[in-house]
Amino acid sequence: MSFVEYSECIQEGDVVIIFLGHESMFPVKVQAGAQTQTRYGAIRHSVDLIGRRYGSKVTCSKGGWVYVLHPTPELWTVSLPHRTQILYATDIAMITMMLELKPGSVVCESGTGSGSLSHSMLRCIAPTGHLYTVEFHQQRADKAAEEFREHKVGHLVTVLNQDVCKDGFGVSAVADAVFLDIPSPWEAVVHARTAIKKQGGRATGRVNSGVPGSYGGSCRIHGNRNAQQLTVMSGHVSPGGHKEGHRALGHGAFWGGATWGSVSQPCLQQAHHPVNDRTAGYAEAIIASSLTIHSHFLLTGVYLLLVVMISHALDTVWMKLLRLFLIFGKSGS
Repeated sequence: MSFVEYSECIQEGDVVIIFLGHESMFPVKVQAGAQTQTRYGAIRHSVDLIGRRYGSKVTCSKGGWVYVLHPTPELWTVSLPHRTQILYATDIAMITMMLELKPGSVVCESGTGSGSLSHSMLRCIAPTGHLYTVEFHQQRADKAAEEFREHKVGHLVTVLNQDVCKDGFGVSAVADAVFLDIPSPWEAVVHARTAIKKQGGRATGRVNSGVPGSYGGSCRIHGNRNAQQLTVMSGHVSPGGHKEGHRALGHGAFWGGATWGSVSQPCLQQAHHPVNDRTAGYAEAIIASSLTIHSHFLLTGVYLLLVVMISHALDTVWMKLLRLFLIFGKSGS
């Protein structure tokens, strides 16, 4: 069993996902002679798991049944033991796309946290890539390294316990991509620049500290080619964190992306980098959204004006009728 390779049958030492329902699943390490208790009864590892095919329907001691699934990064994300807040499928898909990960890529990540994103990255870069992941907290770093070994991906990852803002990633000019998920990612941009290959690479950071502009500004100072800020929305991606009235998914945080080119390119030239097709497309999206918002405001104003005019007209009619009633009343008396 491996999180990056598929196996047909369950073996001792494997980590399997016990599936009770879409809202209830959990990981179990298979050990001969061990039992796992569920609300449907006990699962005996030696009898019910070892040697069975992944995806099998297993009957528990109380007569209920569960499915035993092969672990994947997606299933691990929804069933892992939380040590920190984690990233989910929506954010992970955006990050791996922005970093352009593929088999053989070398990636630097900070911080490791609960390892949700790390497992998806490892599947993208296997079998020849490598992940350098930095975690500030000693116990979290040790636990992440232990899980990587259990999941048979330890040879693809190096876990470092240090402060990335001060000590960096421990490598230089080897990374194709860098990801920063720390409180102040702009403080580590200089180390990201050091880690990325001389011929260029990509860096992405989650900026959720209330000052998203600091990330892009720091990237420009350290010579990026194209700094962007995006936010993952329901059904689309908007530039500059512009939500366009939609509900944000995942953390709803800003994502800052930067592309670095050759080291010989001076930083000052980056400020005058021509607008590329992608940026132009984002600009068109912003303009179209702005026009839509202005149209809504205009229609709302016209509607309110009509309501006021109709109300005034009705008041005038009622006042005239009241006056006629009073006049006829006096005449009759």
